[in-house]
This record gives sequence, C-alpha cells and structure tokens, in this order.
Amino acid sequence: MTLTNIEPLHRTEDDLRELFQKADADSNGTLSRSEFLALYLSLARERVQGSPLVLAEALLGFIDIDRNGKIEGGELKVLLAMLGFPAALLLPIPKFIGIDYRNILKRLGGNSS
Repeated sequence: MTLTNIEPLHRTEDDLRELFQKADADSNGTLSRSEFLALYLSLARERVQGSPLVLAEALLGFIDIDRNGKIEGGELKVLLAMLGFPAALLLPIPKFIGIDYRNILKRLGGNSS
C-alpha cells in the first residue's frame, strides 16, 4: 500500500544509475542531503507536470486514512484541525459526510484508480 494512493513509477537499474549520476553534483559517488533533496524535488516536479492533479490526489490520499476514496467526517476534522481550525468549529461536522475525491479527480482528468 502506498502512503498517498499514488502508484510509484518503476525504473530500471540503468535509469536509476543515470539519475544518481546527474544528482551527484560533486561527483564523489554519494548523494549529500542537498543533492538527494534536489533529485527528489526534480522527480516530484516531473510527476506533477505530467498530471497536475496527481499532487491533489497524493494529498487527499494522505488524508484518506482508510483508503476508500472518500474524505469522511472524521478525516475532514483531522485535516481541519491540522490546518488550525478551532475544535468548536469542527464539532458540527457529521461522521457520515463523504466527499468522493477520486470521482471528482476523474471528472477533472486526474490519474485516479
């Protein structure tokens, strides 16, 4: 199971060797933290540019704890609490609410399964 509902891309050993060689800016055979971060951000940017809604699906998939394709009341409360909304405003949100984000992203042309 993936953390965000986004399937990873599969690359060959040659692909990975080329990526690491490009990322190894000082050519010392290892990646420093900054070189690794630059590589990661480059790959993430490539993925998002290929399908801009993949970022939305990744974020919503992270919030969708039970991976059912819907953001329900409890999950919505957790998200809003993380964003700093006061608990008093979250109490009226019913548990049965369910926002079918996968269907919404499909309609928008996203990469949903």
